[in-house]
Amino acid sequence: MANPTIVFLSDSMNAVYSPVGKEGFFLSQPPQATGDIGLNVETLLAALPRKPQTVYVVSTEVWSQAITVESRAVRRIDKDQVPQILAFEAQSLSGLAPQQALTASLPLTSDLMESTFWVSQIDLAKFEQTAEAVQFSGGKFQGMLHPAGLGVSLTALAAKSGWSRLELWEDLSLVVTGNGKKAPRYQVLTERPIEPINPEELVQFLQRSSPSAALSLAEILWESPFGSPVADENEDGSVVHQLRLFNLQTEEALKFLLAGWSSALSSKKNVVPTLRPLRRGASKESRRTLALGAVALAILFVAGYGRISGALNEAYLEELKQEATRLQQPIKQFETSQKNLTEVKTELANLQIDKGKLEQQIERYKSSVDVHQDRMVTLLQFLADQCPYDVVIRQVECDGDHIRIQGRSVSVESITTLGMDLEKKLAEYNLSLSIPRKAALSFTSGGSPYAFEYVIRDRSQP
Repeated sequence: MANPTIVFLSDSMNAVYSPVGKEGFFLSQPPQATGDIGLNVETLLAALPRKPQTVYVVSTEVWSQAITVESRAVRRIDKDQVPQILAFEAQSLSGLAPQQALTASLPLTSDLMESTFWVSQIDLAKFEQTAEAVQFSGGKFQGMLHPAGLGVSLTALAAKSGWSRLELWEDLSLVVTGNGKKAPRYQVLTERPIEPINPEELVQFLQRSSPSAALSLAEILWESPFGSPVADENEDGSVVHQLRLFNLQTEEALKFLLAGWSSALSSKKNVVPTLRPLRRGASKESRRTLALGAVALAILFVAGYGRISGALNEAYLEELKQEATRLQQPIKQFETSQKNLTEVKTELANLQIDKGKLEQQIERYKSSVDVHQDRMVTLLQFLADQCPYDVVIRQVECDGDHIRIQGRSVSVESITTLGMDLEKKLAEYNLSLSIPRKAALSFTSGGSPYAFEYVIRDRSQP
């Protein structure tokens, strides 16, 4: 396979390396302020002189540490299922739930009691954003990995003699040891070395990490922008000549690293934990559920085989059953969550309908309030403007659901005309007006003028 394009992402620096031309294309730039991993990848790939072919993303977004488990927990299951078991063990450290993460692992050491694995994880959503960004840019996404653990020397990519490198990342410290064409050895450190590091002591430490071969070259690579973690010289003033320093805040060191990864990832011999794209054709939920189910079925198979062969004792069988039950619980929880989600969606849809109805009612009520406020103003304004000179309005009062207008006039015709005009005006506000008949008019004690009363009612009221 041709050397792939390498995209590098970290909190302080982004970069891309493409093996084009004699020297290769390299570009570094600060991360996008948005923190969107997909946008960062698209921006870097868009800067390439030509469309990428195969693409790997090396990123400190990938959580990576050593995890130790009981050997018997992984000894009798298929190696493809081991990362799923390790995902449960890593959850408390990485903060990633197994069903929401993609996990890869590399065995480091193993004995009768314990086995140690180098485990890498990435949030599934970020992984899929990265894959979509690569595909959008025209490349073929091959996977993601932590930038630690390059299995070749940075000083001489084709070094045939023994070499060793200490790598100090913000979230991971490890030692990589190589010897010619043999596969590199990895030692993930549980504690970061105290800085500044004495150069001679560092070389001696790396020599002890490579007991099977003479160490002719020692390297130290670090990510932190706060200067070198190595003292300038020994206490006696001498400098260890075979020690090489690589500060990833410099473009030269970062280009060396990415060029090395491009070369290493072109070979199937690459052995660092690499997060590969999931198979297509299944939903994210189905892939998570199937992954967990496969682990549970594998452990159930081991338990069944143990019964038949008699190779496992009853206590171990019981432990395997409990482990299988524990691993099946997330599947049941997922199914329950799916059911609850459907119910919540249905309830939400009903609430949205109710909300729409309430909003309509509120608008109607607001309109009604506005109308009621305008009614009295309109009534009084009309009486002031249209009342004939021979009609006197003595009182306007509200009586429950009615409005009563009382007055006097020397002319029956004026009373009737005013009432008819007022009735037409009030019809716009859904109000009716009762005009008194002549027989209903009453005389004052002197025989005139006539006393009258208009009664106004709301037509919407029964």
